[in-house]
Amino acid sequence: QISKTRFERERLLRRQAIEKKQLIQQVRAAYMTGRRERARLLLSQNSGSKMGRILAYYDYLNRLRLKRVSRVESTRARLLVLEKQYQANLLTQKKLSETQAQKVKVIAEKREARHVVLMRIDQQLSKSNTQLAALRDSEAHLLRFVKTVQSEMSTTTMARAPQNIDPENTQTP
Repeated sequence: QISKTRFERERLLRRQAIEKKQLIQQVRAAYMTGRRERARLLLSQNSGSKMGRILAYYDYLNRLRLKRVSRVESTRARLLVLEKQYQANLLTQKKLSETQAQKVKVIAEKREARHVVLMRIDQQLSKSNTQLAALRDSEAHLLRFVKTVQSEMSTTTMARAPQNIDPENTQTP
C-alpha cells in the first residue's frame, strides 16, 4: 500500500512539474506579447478574417492555459490527498512495527522465563539423580550386607545343627 501510494505520488509530482513548466512557458509567451496585443490587433488595418483567426488563436491559447492551470490545481489536490494517505500509511506501519516489536519483546521475556524454569528443573533433576545414585549405592550395600548376614546365619545354623540326624527318626511334638 505504501509503495503504491509512493509510486502514484512520484508520478503525479513528475506530471505536475511538466505541467508547471508548460504553463510557465505559456505565461512567459503571453507576457512577451504584451497585454495590449488584442487592442493593437483591433487598431491595426488587418482584414477582418485575419483578425478573426488571430483572435480565435488567442482564445485557444487562453483556454489551453486555463486547462493547464486547472490540471495543475487538480494534480496539486490529488497530491495533497496522496500525501495524507501516505502519512496515514506510515503511521499505521509505525504502529504495526511497534506492536510487532512489543510482541517480540514479550516472546523473548517468555523464552527467558522458560529458560529459567528449565534450568531449575535441570538442577532438581540433577539433584534427584544424585540422590537416586546414593540410594542405589545404599541399596547395593544393604543387599551385600543382607547376603553376608544370610550366609553367616546359614553357616552358623549349619554348625549348630546335629550332624547325625536320622531323617526317619525325626519326631514331631
